[in-house]
Amino acid sequence: MTLESKVFGIIFLIMFLDMFLLLAFASITVRKLKKNPATKDFLGFEIYSGFNIFGIAQALSWPRTITKKTDSSKFSFIVANAELLHKHTNKFDKILARSFYWPMIFSVISLLLFGALSELGVFVVSK
Repeated sequence: MTLESKVFGIIFLIMFLDMFLLLAFASITVRKLKKNPATKDFLGFEIYSGFNIFGIAQALSWPRTITKKTDSSKFSFIVANAELLHKHTNKFDKILARSFYWPMIFSVISLLLFGALSELGVFVVSK
């Protein structure tokens, strides 16, 4: 087993476990926010069905200094309103959002990085 296959295996394991966190976050937090009349219109732009799950997780995971800037920009209709979401979620929802969002971001960036490095020939397979 090469180093490349071990690295890709670890990344895919993280993505597989993150899939269950996505399901939990969507069924617990996002469903609650979609049913709430105060928040259902402020969950961000939905390009396709379920896309706003990532926007909600992003709004609950990013630092408030960054989300304040995105909430006040002219493109604020695209992102979820972080201030409103923080008011209508509890500590468990925020922990669930962070435990889903950051491993997903890490695994996607790592997969793209290691795929590019593999194509550039950084990982040399010796036989």
